[in-house]
Amino acid sequence: MSITTTFIIDNHIVSAAKLSDPADLNNAINTAPQGLDIKNGAFVVGTFGNNSAKVIDRNKTPDDKTGILQITSAANQLGSIWGDINKDNYIDLNNNQTLSMWLYFGRPVDPSLPAGVGDGMAFVLQNSGIDAISRYTGPKPSHNPSAVNKLGIGESMGVWGTDFNYDHGATSTTSIAKTAIQKSWAMEFDTFLNKATNYDDISGEGFSFDNLQNGQHIGANYPDSPSSYRQQTAYDYHSTGTPLARDYYVLSHDGPGSLSLTDANWHHITYNWNAATETMNYSFNDKKLDGTHINDAYTGSYQIDPSHFKLSDNKLRWGFTGSTGKYFENNLVVFESIPSFVSADSSVSIKDNTLDKVLSTSDNYVDAGDDLSFIYNLNFESGSKEWENILASMNLPSQVSFESASIKYGDDPNVEVIPASEFSNSSVQHLLQRNLSNSNKQATIEIHTKVKPVTSAVSVPKSHASFKGDNFIIDDDAQAFNIRYKDISTLNLSTDVEGTINYDNLMSAPETTVINGLVKNSTGKVIDNSTTDVHTELNGVKQSYKLNGQNPGEFVVNVKRSDLIAGKNTLTIYAEDVSGKKSNEIKIIFDIGGGLTFGVVNDVSFKTINQGLKDQLVQRQSGWRVEVVDGRTPGQSWDLQAKADNLYSDNDTKLNGNLVFKDEDGNLSSLIDYQSVKTHIKNITDVQTIDVAGLWTKNAGILLQMNEVNPSGKYTGKIHWNLIDSVH
Repeated sequence: MSITTTFIIDNHIVSAAKLSDPADLNNAINTAPQGLDIKNGAFVVGTFGNNSAKVIDRNKTPDDKTGILQITSAANQLGSIWGDINKDNYIDLNNNQTLSMWLYFGRPVDPSLPAGVGDGMAFVLQNSGIDAISRYTGPKPSHNPSAVNKLGIGESMGVWGTDFNYDHGATSTTSIAKTAIQKSWAMEFDTFLNKATNYDDISGEGFSFDNLQNGQHIGANYPDSPSSYRQQTAYDYHSTGTPLARDYYVLSHDGPGSLSLTDANWHHITYNWNAATETMNYSFNDKKLDGTHINDAYTGSYQIDPSHFKLSDNKLRWGFTGSTGKYFENNLVVFESIPSFVSADSSVSIKDNTLDKVLSTSDNYVDAGDDLSFIYNLNFESGSKEWENILASMNLPSQVSFESASIKYGDDPNVEVIPASEFSNSSVQHLLQRNLSNSNKQATIEIHTKVKPVTSAVSVPKSHASFKGDNFIIDDDAQAFNIRYKDISTLNLSTDVEGTINYDNLMSAPETTVINGLVKNSTGKVIDNSTTDVHTELNGVKQSYKLNGQNPGEFVVNVKRSDLIAGKNTLTIYAEDVSGKKSNEIKIIFDIGGGLTFGVVNDVSFKTINQGLKDQLVQRQSGWRVEVVDGRTPGQSWDLQAKADNLYSDNDTKLNGNLVFKDEDGNLSSLIDYQSVKTHIKNITDVQTIDVAGLWTKNAGILLQMNEVNPSGKYTGKIHWNLIDSVH
C-alpha cells in the first residue's frame, strides 16, 4: 500500500518530495568556492529548538577543509549560527574590520512559480547571546491564542520583529521591536516579497514587511528599534456598521532592490567596518567565482551606533539567521575571512623596469621587450591566529613571458626563490614557506617577466591572483595595461668593416674609412630617411645626422684617419626615428698598432698681465694639454719640439715679447726656431700616452717672456709642434 500526500500552495500542487530541493543543493556544493574551515569551533549553532542550521563539507577530501553553512533547506525552517566569542571569533568595533563571504539563495523549486522562494537570510551583529532569535511572546491574538512563544519564521528571518497579532490596537512599533533580537543590527537578503495590505490578506502570519519594496532586495536597520517599523491599518469596508480593522507593520530597510538572488549562483559580499566614521560599507556581487573582481558591484554604507549594542568590552557577536515559510530555498554561506582571527589585505602593482615607472590608470602603456615586474604585497594587519599555509596563485597575461620569481618577508634580507617549475600555463602557484603573523607581517612576491613582441597595439586585460590560507582568503587583480606597437629597427653594417679592424700603425690606416649601413623595419615598413637619425660616437665624440643614403634606410659613415689615435678606437652606431624608437647598437673597433702620434693638443693661453715689464716671465693658464701617444715597442724614443710665431693683437699690434722654453735647470731657450721641449724612451708594452704639458711646473715649460711695456689688448699666435721618432 502506498500513500501520496500533497500540499496546496497558492493554487499550485506541490508533492511532499518537493518540500526540499536536493538537486539544487548538489549544484550549490559542486560549484561552491573554496572557503574556511568552520568545523573547528569558530562558529556555534544558535541554541533554540529545531534550529535548521548546520555545517556541510564542500568535498569529502582531507585537503579541502571548506565548510558550507546551511541555514535553511526546506519549508517552515529557522536557522542561526554565531561566531563563538570564547574562541576569539568576534568583531571589534574599535578597529577597522573586513569580512568577506559567499552567499547562495537557491532557486524556485517550481519553474512555473518564479516567486515561490523564501524567505532569505540576514547578516546580524548582536549582543544578546547564542540563543538570540526573534520570537512572538504576546499578547495572545484573539484569532490565534496559541501564537505566543512562536519563533519568527517567514518575513522576520529570525532577527526582525514578529507581526503575528493583527488585532487592532493590540500591538505597537515598540511591542513589535521587543520580539526582535535585542541589541542588534541586521542586513537582510530578502528573496520573497511580503506585501499583504488588504484586510482579508492580513492573516496574522507576518506578510507585510516589504510593502515599500519592488523585488528581491538588500536592506538594513536595527531590528530592536521601534523606528524600524511603521504601523498600518487595513479596513473591511464590506462589513456593516463600523468597518472592521486589522493592524500590520511595514519594515523600514533601505537598500538595493530588484536584485536577482535566487538564480542558483553564488554571490560574493565584502563588508568593511570603518571604526573612525562608524560606518559599515558593503560591496555585493563584487567578484566572480574565479575570484576576478566585478566593476559594477552593488555598493553602499550604513551608519551604525556602537552604543546601540551596549557592549561591556570590544567583542561584538556576528553571524547569520534565515527562515522559510511555506516557500523555501537553500540558504548557504561560505566564509573567506574572520577578522578577529586574521585581518589582512593585499595589493598588486606592475613596474616597468625598462621605462622606470609603476603603471597607473593614467599611465598604463608599455613597449614590447620591456622588463615588467608583477609585485604582490601581502600585509597581515592583526589577528589572534597566523595566516597559515598561504597558497599564492597568480595568473600572468599571455602577452608576457616568465623570467623569475621570488619572495621577501618584511625586512629580512633573505630571499625565497620560486622555482621556474611552478610556472605553468601562464600561472605561478606557490605555497609560501612562512606564515604571516604579528611577528612577520609582510610578504612581497615579485614576478619578473618580459613583454612579448607584438605586430599591433594590444590591450591586456587585468590578471587575477588569489591567496588562500587555512583561515583567510583574499583575491586581487593586477591592472589592465596596453602594449604599444613598436617598430624594432635593426642596423646592419657592410661586412667589410664589421667587428675589429686592425692597422699596424696609424699611417697605414686609410685617410677615410667608408662604412655603408642600412636601417630596416622588422615589419618590412619602408624607412623614411627624413625622419630617422644616425647617431655615432668615436672616442667620446658624438655626432648625429639624418640618413644620407640614396635609398630608404641607407646611410654612410666616414671615419677620418685624423680622428683616430694609436690603440683601440671604438665607434658605436645606432638609429632612432622621430617617435623615439631606437635600433640595436653596432660597435666597430679600430685597433691601431705601433706608431707614434699626437693625442689631445688643445688651444692654450697665458695669464693676464698689466702691460708687462722687461724680461718678465708670464705663467701659463690652466688647461694646457699636449699628448704624445706611443704605440711602438718598448725602448723606442721620441723627441717633441716646438716653435712659436709672433703674437699680434686684434688691431695687428705686435707683442714686444716672445715664447720661450725654460727647462728644469732654469735655462731659457727662445722658440723662434724649433726647440726640443721633451724627450722620452718608451718603457711599457701597452700604448703609452704622455701629457708633456702636465709634466711642467708652473715656472717651467713654455712661458711668455716680455721684452718691454706693451699696449693693452688680447694677443694671439700659433705654436708649431714637431714629433720626431728619434734613435736612442
